[in-house]
Amino acid sequence: MRMSVLAAAGIAAALAVGGSALAVAVGSSPTATDVTVCVKDNGQLRLQTPSNPDCDQSEQSADWTVGGELTDAVFAAPLVGEERGGVLSLGLDQNFVEAANSGKIFAGFDDAGVIPARRADGEPQEIARLAVPAGAYAISAKLTVTGPLLGVTDVRCRLGAGADFDESGVSVSGVLNTEDFTSELAMPLEVVHGFVEPGFAVLACSGGTDALSTAHFEFLKIVAIRASSLSNQFLG
Repeated sequence: MRMSVLAAAGIAAALAVGGSALAVAVGSSPTATDVTVCVKDNGQLRLQTPSNPDCDQSEQSADWTVGGELTDAVFAAPLVGEERGGVLSLGLDQNFVEAANSGKIFAGFDDAGVIPARRADGEPQEIARLAVPAGAYAISAKLTVTGPLLGVTDVRCRLGAGADFDESGVSVSGVLNTEDFTSELAMPLEVVHGFVEPGFAVLACSGGTDALSTAHFEFLKIVAIRASSLSNQFLG
C-alpha cells in the first residue's frame, strides 16, 4: 500500500487504537519522492535510513509518496474523512471512540464509619462519594449496617448521580437488645446516569438521634461501570 504523507496523522492515530483502514492512490509528479516508514504499535513513525534500513518485529512497514498528487482515497472504519482538491482530511469515528472508552470500572471503598444522625428535614447526609469522568454509567453501592447499643434504629440511604437516585431503608436493633430485629443488615443500591461532564456518585445515609441509637456501617463499596450507551425505561 502506497500512502501520501498527508495521511500521516490519521494513520498514526488509527494504529494507536488498534487498527487502520485507508487506501490512497497517489499520482506521480516531478517532485514526488518514494519513502518507506516504520509504524510502531503506539502510532509513532520512523523513517527508514541507510544506517537503519529495516523495520523491527514491533513495527509495520508502509510505503509513502512524499510530494505526489493525490488522486483517490477510500476510507473504512474506524477512519472517516474526505478528499477535496487534493487535500485529505482524516478522523476517527466518534462511535468507535465512545466504544473504546466504555467498559471502564471506577470503584471506591470505606471499611467502617458512623451513620449520621437524622436531620430535622429528614434528608440523609453524605458519607461517601466517587468521582467519575463524563460518560454513561451503571452505578451500585453496598454497605453493611450495624445496630446501636440499645433500641431499634431506622437507617435510610440514598445513592445519587445527578438527578437520578435510589433509596433503601433497614431497621437494625441494638447489640444488647432482644428485639425481633437483626443487629446487622446489608443495603444494596443501584442507579444509572449519564454525566455530560465529570461528576460524582454520592451515597448519603441517616439514622438515630442520639449516642445510644447511633448506627454504624462496614464494608462500604461504590462501583461505577462506564458503558457506550444508556437506556433507562419506565417498566410499569
